[in-house]
Amino acid sequence: MRGSGPGAFGIVAVTNGRPFTRNSCVAAELAGAPGTSSVYMNTAYSPTYAPRITAGCDARSGSVSGTNLQRQAYAIGCSEAELARAWLYTATGRRVRTWWLDVETANSWSAASLVLNRSLLRGAIDFLKARGAVLGLYSTSRQWAEVTGGWSAPGLDANWVAGAGSAAEAALMCNSSITGAPVWLVQYLRAGLDTDRAC
Repeated sequence: MRGSGPGAFGIVAVTNGRPFTRNSCVAAELAGAPGTSSVYMNTAYSPTYAPRITAGCDARSGSVSGTNLQRQAYAIGCSEAELARAWLYTATGRRVRTWWLDVETANSWSAASLVLNRSLLRGAIDFLKARGAVLGLYSTSRQWAEVTGGWSAPGLDANWVAGAGSAAEAALMCNSSITGAPVWLVQYLRAGLDTDRAC
């Protein structure tokens, strides 16, 4: 998420607010970002995404334990990650190592079965980790609890915690992990803009 001026690091969107969408500015934003940049992708669960499942993720989901719906959710999450990674490479010719999964209630999730939401995220995590990604979560503790029930999400290396009200509060939240993984960044508002503190 880019600010309005120079910074110590850059985090650039690959998707455009929803899974299976493209940020058409990703190449320019990565080129203009300072330091070693990372990227983030939006995640969401909906059975209407099933037609977008890739052949590779469909095959991979066959070895996952659970119900048919859980395997389908896994394949959707895997496909969200596979296509985001492919689009990033098509647009930039780059393989970025650090990825953040954006989990927000503004996107669609199952209210009836948090297991489906966790299965979807497991698919995305497994796909990216198998390709050597350093993988983090962007969310708030409230949204993460609503989407997953407070799942520990094995495979995540870091948390990027949103929701601080000030720089002082952000500093305190460096110890407020959402999943048990270390907090690397805390986001807060400054003059109406999202600002991030490195922990």
